[in-house]
Amino acid sequence: MKPFGIVFGYSFKGRIRSKSFTWMTVLMVAVIAAVVLASRFLGGQALTEGTVAVVNNSSLPVEAGELTSGVSPIYEWKMVQNSELASQQKLLQNEDLAAVVVIERGADAAAAPQILLSVNRKDDVAFAPNLSAYVERLNVNDRVESLGLTTQQAAALTAQPAFELNELNAGAKSTTETYMPVYALMVVMFFMIYLFAGTVATSVSVEKGSRIQEILITKVSPVQLLAGKVLGVGLAGMLQFAIIFGSGALLVNLFGAEESLSLAGLSFDLSVFDGQMLAVAAAIFVLGYFFYATLFAAAGSIVSRSEELSQAMMPISLLLFVGFIIAMLSLGNPNGTMAVVSSYIPFLTPMVMLARVGAGELALLEILLPILVLAVSTLVVGLLSAKIYRGGVLLYGQKPSIGTMLKMLGVKNKSLRPQTQVGVGQTNDAV
Repeated sequence: MKPFGIVFGYSFKGRIRSKSFTWMTVLMVAVIAAVVLASRFLGGQALTEGTVAVVNNSSLPVEAGELTSGVSPIYEWKMVQNSELASQQKLLQNEDLAAVVVIERGADAAAAPQILLSVNRKDDVAFAPNLSAYVERLNVNDRVESLGLTTQQAAALTAQPAFELNELNAGAKSTTETYMPVYALMVVMFFMIYLFAGTVATSVSVEKGSRIQEILITKVSPVQLLAGKVLGVGLAGMLQFAIIFGSGALLVNLFGAEESLSLAGLSFDLSVFDGQMLAVAAAIFVLGYFFYATLFAAAGSIVSRSEELSQAMMPISLLLFVGFIIAMLSLGNPNGTMAVVSSYIPFLTPMVMLARVGAGELALLEILLPILVLAVSTLVVGLLSAKIYRGGVLLYGQKPSIGTMLKMLGVKNKSLRPQTQVGVGQTNDAV
């Protein structure tokens, strides 16, 4: 066990001392802190998209506060005099204003008020229907008052139609509440698995290219060398995972709301990150890392030069990326056929299960079975990768291919030993 401990310690210390580990940790904590603190100090207020100047030449009681609450809260409304209309139009042409609204009296006493909305482009604003409804409501109230109707008559005339909302999927979370928090977690998980698993492959290929492994395997067995690297880098990944999410939880508890964050008028429901979600995320990260790290290590062991590593890693990386794409598609329908089937495919399980648990309501068995399949698959892949690694660390001069891996696994009868003997014979002839 001593050689294993040396490899494990070297891999762990090398990873946590690397610049990429430090910068990624600092960056992720800084991003979380920026979101939480911005939510606190901005007070959850919507960021305005511009200023709208309003000239009211009618007798209706138009007010800026009512325009904000009744027409559009994402614009700053200001009331100006008719004498300032020319200067406001000039500001609009210079795009210092979002729009200019002029409300005129009707052509006669029975006519409705007229609204003139000036914009640089008609797609710049989307509040026109709300503005029309607001002015219409003020006009109706004014007419009711001028006609001297009784309270009952006025109430009957201005009564709003009854509206009843029938929610078929009661308790379901909105897209904003679920999509953004879970999507952010999926992005972090994807990059952490890819970067840490890729670190193992890079380490293997660099050591093999420099012939260091030929010395190492005289002191440490290939299986111990592989296990030490994977576990050492994996423990560093778990430490980074704990730092990032621990810091996020601490910042939310100290500066954020209990279960939600409000930023730029949008509310993000953090209640999706309950105990079940965090436990599943931790289990998926651990299993997903070991699953892909062993595959990447096997790919790194069959290359002769570091330049060939990207070619060997590409098929495995594509599988992880496909899982990420399917997970994004599954956010809208976490119980669909594609999401359910994909969650039982080990290559796709880490990403898809994260989306299903975050965006859906799954039974305990629906969570445990895919994780169990991933755990068993990780063990099997680890054993197969160890076979490939054992033969690949001493294999030089061959391009990485599926056939090479099959030879390592003993699927083909053609042995690698004769190739090595021929190479030695050719060397003797050359001497």
